[in-house]
Parts: sequence; C-alpha cells; structure tokens
Amino acid sequence: MVSKLSSMDSDRVSVRLNSKSYALWEFQFRIFIEGKGLLSFLDGTSSRPTVPPSTAEELARWNQSDARVKAYILGSIEPTICLGLRLLRTARDIWVHLANTYTTADLARQFEIQFQLARLEQGDLDVTSYYNEAQLLWTEQDLLTVALCSATASAEVLLDRQRTRMMQFLSRLRPEFESVRASLLQRESLKMDGILAVLVREDTRLRTQAQLDVRPGAGEAVFAVAGASNTLGFGRLHRSVPFQLHLVVMKLLQ
Repeated sequence: MVSKLSSMDSDRVSVRLNSKSYALWEFQFRIFIEGKGLLSFLDGTSSRPTVPPSTAEELARWNQSDARVKAYILGSIEPTICLGLRLLRTARDIWVHLANTYTTADLARQFEIQFQLARLEQGDLDVTSYYNEAQLLWTEQDLLTVALCSATASAEVLLDRQRTRMMQFLSRLRPEFESVRASLLQRESLKMDGILAVLVREDTRLRTQAQLDVRPGAGEAVFAVAGASNTLGFGRLHRSVPFQLHLVVMKLLQ
C-alpha cells in the first residue's frame, strides 16, 4: 500500500497551475518531467516522426510518450485552464501556449510582490515570523525573475538583489533593534543567515527582559538567588545554586 501511494505521489507536482502560480509551477514541472526523461517533448528537441522514413511503430511510441507528457500537464493545472487546451495537438504546443499566456500574468504578479515587499514591516511579529513572511515573497520574486529573464540576466539580478533585501529587512525592524542593527551595518561582509542568527538572539533577549520587567520584584528575586551563592562557605558556587536559579527564572517566564 505504501509503495503504491509513493508511486502515485511521484507522478504529480505539488503546485497546480492557476493564474498566479505559473513561475513556481513551471519550475517544478520542468524538473518533474526531466526526472521522467521526457524533457525533450517540452523543449522541442523531440519532434513527431514522419512516415516515411519512420516506421509506424516509431510514430506510435512517440505519440504514446507525448500523450503521457500531456496527461502530466493536464493533471497539474486547474480544470478551467484545461478547457482552453483541447485543440492543441502536442505537449510542446500546450507548453508554449501556457508560457505565452501566463508570462504576462507573471509581470503583474512581479509588480504585486514588489508592492507587498515595500509595505512589509516587522510590526508586532517576532524576528523569525517577519523573516518567514519576507522569504516567501523573495522566493516567488526570484522564481518569476528566472522565468522572465535569460539565465545570464537573472543571475545578475538575483546577485544584486541580495544586498538590497538585507538593507530593507534591517531598516524595517522595530526601533528597539537599533543598536544591533547599527552593529550589523558596520560589518564588511553581510550574509542573511548570519544577520538572522544575531537578530533572533537579540529578539529572545528583548522578549525575556520584557517579561521580567512586567513582574514587580522579579529581577530582585533572580539576583537574590544569584547573590546567595556568594554567602556559601565554599571556594566555588554550590552545585545546587545554578539549578535553583534556573527554576526561579523558568517560574517567572511562565
């Protein structure tokens, strides 16, 4: 039963084509078809054999493989889109038609994503949630760029875009991150994973401090336990004191 389900899952892509998902769908579907060894039926390198000199068997095999690719396409797009593809004969014809139809929609989506990124701010979100929202938009924007530009042009655009994104991401953090933001901007080399690690640590510190500040006497209780360790008659802290301190802190954070 498991192997049967796995086989079914391998014959589909996770994203269905609709009016807004062409870039992501095209990216996944191309990889999917390449894995099946059928990419030549999409890129036009495998054309329909002519008879003669081709044999009827060769033509039948080609038609069967082409029909298989068409079935994969139709199984991964919205039913309303399928209706407009009935008169197209080959998988290549369908592939080109979809590209011509939805590339224009992708240009509109590019503008929409840029508008959403321009308005995105941290607000009440923690750093990780803020980053995840930005990352979703960045990923789709990159996929659209790859779909709309040549390989060379898209590589240059993506490289230049990384630093701009980091600057925008930092500039829209809440004011309490100003000190750590200034420190990050002084670094000669900035990478998003390193920036995120620093910001998550600062976010955790700020949230912990905020929880301690709202409890009257909470800070004094913690320092009282820490200070008690210095009154013990040992050359070093008693092994139970750190554990007691941990319990107090955990209690305060509940």
